[in-house]
Amino acid sequence: MNASPLVIVAGARTPFCRAGSTLADFDAVELGRHAASGLFTRTGIDPAAVDETVFGCVSQPANAANIARVIALRAGVPKERPAMTVHRNCASGMEAVTTAQEKLAAGQGEVFLVGGTESMSQMPLLFRHEAAIKFALLSRARGMGGKLQAATAFRPQDFLPLLAIKMGLTDPVAEINMGQTAELLAREFEISRDAQDAMAVRSQLLAAQHRGHLREEIAPMFSGRKDLVAVEDDNGVRTDSSPAKLAKLQPIFEPLTGTVTAGNSSQVTDGAVALLACSEARASSWGWHHWDVSSAMPTRGVIRNAWAWAP
Repeated sequence: MNASPLVIVAGARTPFCRAGSTLADFDAVELGRHAASGLFTRTGIDPAAVDETVFGCVSQPANAANIARVIALRAGVPKERPAMTVHRNCASGMEAVTTAQEKLAAGQGEVFLVGGTESMSQMPLLFRHEAAIKFALLSRARGMGGKLQAATAFRPQDFLPLLAIKMGLTDPVAEINMGQTAELLAREFEISRDAQDAMAVRSQLLAAQHRGHLREEIAPMFSGRKDLVAVEDDNGVRTDSSPAKLAKLQPIFEPLTGTVTAGNSSQVTDGAVALLACSEARASSWGWHHWDVSSAMPTRGVIRNAWAWAP
């Protein structure tokens, strides 16, 4: 068994944009493809070097159920190389990385294209099962009389769509959504509203402060139906965030006793990330070398070590 640790040597991502905004016209496949292609362009590494692709996605589109496979092919990875999609709701991208580590340890590859992609803008509206049955009967009805009879079975509620995004973020066993889960965890771990707001403000202000660093990891996209505009930054960063402003927001999921608001919860987002992960030996053969950045970059010292290109 190969016990070599998996190392991440390079990455690229799309901008992260609010659902329904700048990247709404791009589906999850194209977002993932763009991130992967940007990764290969930046590193100069041939996509043929990839042994397997693993991507996380919560809402796999119906026309690309194994979305990792479609992303890999469109990014230039040879068709002989396998690809798989993993799903663990908010941890799907992380699951892709740990899956690659397991495959490396099992000797099932040495170089992996891993990542996550999501177009929450394009999560579909669905018909109820009862309505689908009526549509099927209508399609099989013969003659004008038969079709009219089938059509009269429809009721207004049959045309009220189900929101896939709401269904996908709701646990069918516990019957609570992700926001309610956050409320549950806040109570269980005694995380106050003030603590949540403070962390949200810090996150927003740090993102604004380090926009230049974040831009370095973004592969810009061109968006627009008439005039193309380069999208180079995340569009959800609030540079004017403050505890006073967040304190004015009302809880969303539990209006009377809750603490989770639109200001301290995660944004509904479109975007994708692609990482190149491999064994230490392969990284070294490409000229990537291990280095300690904790002393060189104390303000970003959460990164204890990294792999960097050393020509």
